[in-house]
Formats: sequence, C-alpha cells, structure tokens
Amino acid sequence: MSRINQKAFDILAREIEIAAEKDNVAGEVARKIAFQRLNRLHSRQGKPVTEEELQELFQDILPNFSKKAIAKAVKANRPPSKLWLIPYAGIGIAGLSGFIWLINLPYPMIRRPVARTAPILLLPSYLGRIEAKVFQEKNAMKQLEASETAIKQAKQDYQKLSLWKSQKISILLWTISFRKRITRNSRAVNEISLYCFLSG
Repeated sequence: MSRINQKAFDILAREIEIAAEKDNVAGEVARKIAFQRLNRLHSRQGKPVTEEELQELFQDILPNFSKKAIAKAVKANRPPSKLWLIPYAGIGIAGLSGFIWLINLPYPMIRRPVARTAPILLLPSYLGRIEAKVFQEKNAMKQLEASETAIKQAKQDYQKLSLWKSQKISILLWTISFRKRITRNSRAVNEISLYCFLSG
C-alpha cells in the first residue's frame, strides 16, 4: 500500500501550486522540490503518512503551506473503515432474501427450473408446508378430541332421555291398563244392575 493515496496526493498538489504562487522569491524552485518530495512519498510503500511528516516535508521550502490542507490530506489518506461494508451487506442480504422469496412463490414456471438446478433454494417453502401440515394435524387432533367429548356427552344425554322415556312409557301403559280394568268393572256393574232390574 502506498504511503499516500491519490486523493491525498491531489489535495497536496493543489496546495503546493497555491503556496508556490504566493512565494514570489523561490516559488518555481520550491514548487519543483515539493513535487519531487510528494512523488517520492507517493511511490513508497508502507504505513500511511502522518500529519507531522507532511509538515516537515513542506514547511522548510514552502513556509506558508496550509495546515488545513495537510489535515485534510491526512484524513483522506486514512485506510477505509470496515464500516462502509455494512450498508452494502444490508443491501446484499435484502436482495438475496427478495430473490429467495421470489423463487419460492407458488408459480410452476418459476419453481420448476429452480427445483431442477438448485432445489435447496426452495427449502423455505417446503418448511412452510411441513409447518402447515403439523398445524393442521394439531387442529385435527383437537377437533377429534372435541368430537369424542361431544359424542360421550350425547350418549349420556341419550341414556338419561331413554330412561325418562321408558319411565314415561311405563306410566302410560299402566294408566291405559288401569282404565281398561275400570271400564271392564263398570260394564260388569252395569250388567249386574240391569239383571237385577229386569229380574226384580
């Protein structure tokens, strides 16, 4: 890695031109020497150059060299932080998620080629189906249990009802037989009274 990158080089080259124009005495010579030093630094490999090194490099030949430009060049010369990867990683993950969502849509024209070439990409939809199946089985078991309890309750209610019906039927039969007996007895009484009346 070069000790000074292209962005920092451009900042310092611009400032060398400005400082050389301000120096009326040794402006052109100072400009050439400053560019030679800057090119030498740009061609070297190693750690990024520090602010103190840059000040020592230009202060003796260009005394009115801007310290702001040096600070700006040092800031531009820093190696890029790894944090710049975070937005790109987020975009990449979002794009990949969108692609997987798209190929898992229930359209045969999309799914068939993917199933032939990379079936692992259809894993989310298969997992979704398995989850739905498990959920349906759980619901079916709950409904079956509820049906069994309802059938047991209905049987109990039917038994109570049949017991009540049988009691009611037996009372009704007894009432009918009692009426028949009374009717027979009343006929017998009527016949006796008629015989007595006729014989008397």
